Amino acid sequence: MIQRAYHDTVVLDPSYTYATVLHCDTEMRNLLEEYDLERPEPNETTPMFWARIFSLQNINIRLIRFHRPCKPSLAMLS
Repeated sequence: MIQRAYHDTVVLDPSYTYATVLHCDTEMRNLLEEYDLERPEPNETTPMFWARIFSLQNINIRLIRFHRPCKPSLAMLS
């Protein structure tokens, strides 16, 4: 849902403000805190360990993309 809101307000609307990016960033960080992905549980199973690590990596990649979006392709510029 956060990614969709980011896409609709930033990617599809070139006149966005950086405050919009910061709002999406805050929502993503709140999600990270809610699920506490950075702290392993005692006696965590191996599948849960990997699921937590992949989720954490996914969130961090999205945070990077929020602040450093991909360059538009040449097809988009014409």
